[in-house]
Order: sequence, then C-alpha cells, then structure tokens
Amino acid sequence: MDKKHRELLRKNRLALVQDLEAAQLLNYLFQENCLSENDIDSIRAQTTPRAKAEKLLDILPRRGPQSFDVFCRALANTDGQSHLVDLLKKNESTASGIL
Repeated sequence: MDKKHRELLRKNRLALVQDLEAAQLLNYLFQENCLSENDIDSIRAQTTPRAKAEKLLDILPRRGPQSFDVFCRALANTDGQSHLVDLLKKNESTASGIL
C-alpha cells in the first residue's frame, strides 16, 4: 500500500472504525486476494464490530500495493458503506499534499 493511502487510513481511522462493517467486506477482500484465510480468522475472532474494524485496518496496510483500491471497491459495493469511500477520496488530495 502506498504511503499516502496508509496515511489516509490513519487520518480517517476514527470515522472508519465507527461506521465500518468489516464482516461484510471479508469475502470480497478474500476473493480479491487482499486477505488470507489467517487474516479472516483473526478478524472474525474479534468480539465486537468495532474490534473487527480495527483489526481489518491494522492488517490492510500490509497486504500489498492494491489493497487500498480493493478496500475502496469493497466499500463501494457494500450497502451502507459507500460514504466511507467518499470520505477517503475527499481527503486523498489533502493527504497527497502533505507527503
């Protein structure tokens, strides 16, 4: 994952953790080879939706150069989560300006 994308996830972490339904994204992220079976098991082992979101956001930056784009596609294709893509895209120019 690019440094600017890691920074975007960090700067928007609070909003992402509050609204992210990580469990709804796991199958898509696995299908797109963005998460391994171990990653999925680790996320599912968390007991609350917030903890699942935090775990996903901890794992995602280490999952290769395409992981941010795959994550955004997963959000866009999941009911009720497309506003998070808008949030990330809106802040993308700001993040690239500070790096």
